Amino acid sequence: MGSSRAFAILLLALGATGCGNRDEGGGLVPGNAPTSSAPALSALPPATKDVPPDDVEEIDGGGLVFDPSARRLILPENGPPRPRPLRAGVALPADALGREEQVGVVLNATFKHRDVPAAPKGVEIDPAGLDTARRLTAPTVTVTATALGRMKLVVQSRALPLPFRAEIRGRFDRLGHLVLWPGLTKYRVIPSGALRTTLGERRVDVTPLVLGTRLKTGTGKQLDMATRSVTIESALARIRLELATVPESGAGGMLLCRSLVEMAGVDPSTNECKPEEIVLFAALDWIDGGGIDFEATSIEKRTDLTPGEILVPPPGAEATTEGLPEAPDGVYLTQTELAAFRSKPIPEIKPGPGAPADGFIAENGRDYLMMLWLDGVPVAGVAPQSQRYIIGPLKGRYVAQWRTFLGEHVDEPSTVELPAVVRNVTPKTDQDGGI
Repeated sequence: MGSSRAFAILLLALGATGCGNRDEGGGLVPGNAPTSSAPALSALPPATKDVPPDDVEEIDGGGLVFDPSARRLILPENGPPRPRPLRAGVALPADALGREEQVGVVLNATFKHRDVPAAPKGVEIDPAGLDTARRLTAPTVTVTATALGRMKLVVQSRALPLPFRAEIRGRFDRLGHLVLWPGLTKYRVIPSGALRTTLGERRVDVTPLVLGTRLKTGTGKQLDMATRSVTIESALARIRLELATVPESGAGGMLLCRSLVEMAGVDPSTNECKPEEIVLFAALDWIDGGGIDFEATSIEKRTDLTPGEILVPPPGAEATTEGLPEAPDGVYLTQTELAAFRSKPIPEIKPGPGAPADGFIAENGRDYLMMLWLDGVPVAGVAPQSQRYIIGPLKGRYVAQWRTFLGEHVDEPSTVELPAVVRNVTPKTDQDGGI
């Protein structure tokens, strides 16, 4: 079979999951399709009839073979299996790949926050300390995508809602993801539609998905590689993708595309996620305002990836149906690193009402996880309706801002004097509550 026909068959097969939205159990949720007259993206209907349930199904890797000399995928006669939705609470059987080393690509990438406020002016500001803190909290990840259709995203940062070394994994024959705890001791199945809240807020909540509307296409360049540019819109967000053709990414590169469009509320079966392509840049703009960018900073083609490092699920990992991995205290910097924001304190500043004698209390009154930034540096993630006590910053004036990781909710920055209680919701008084 010629390579162009092989990739065409693979694209059709991997895009076959239906045009509706999914609930957490993998069923379809009606509606929410855009009404724009722009061309809607298409996908084939699902082929899940008479397929045994996940907990007893045998999976052999889909029968894909990558020919490194020809740099192309070789498909079985009847094509690869069509992707099926993962079901919440149902463990996957052991994954299987050949014993030989795998072909693939490794991306180093970062999430780029927008409109981050700068530190206030003052002789006590320590630029070197702030620069060090920004470097330590850079929201970086490593993405590994294999030609035979496996992907893992590893958190390499202190300052993501998921903790350092937590992983998100996916495979070409499934829609949805696995979230793995650091150390790979256990995992949780995350159904399609729940990746946005999982990555952005550390909670599992399925967002209705639509096929989306293609707004524009074009060309670009990232990492000195030519890219195909496409913008897709859903009722939730607009996402612009820059995709490079990298044959070594095979059926795995498209999984990164699937993940990013899913976060934008677009069904991952969209035919804009193609084999042999991998996303090098994505701009995610929420319909109600705000957004975040994803940018690859390097790409490496590999022929020596160890199969055991990319299995979905990994060997020995135990399935769980509750919780998500989280950092023990949610504070991203040490006391010493926070103190380095300033070269000296401002002694005349006194603790504010309810404030501790040293440091500050970050109080999140919202119903979702938010991150508190000081002087343009993320310092803590605070769970809904809770507080964090943070020790380290010297007495002084700082610019504080609350925002969600993915930028859906971004408060206006404000100047605060620490020690203080830094809130994002003003507490009700007895009079406000009618008492």
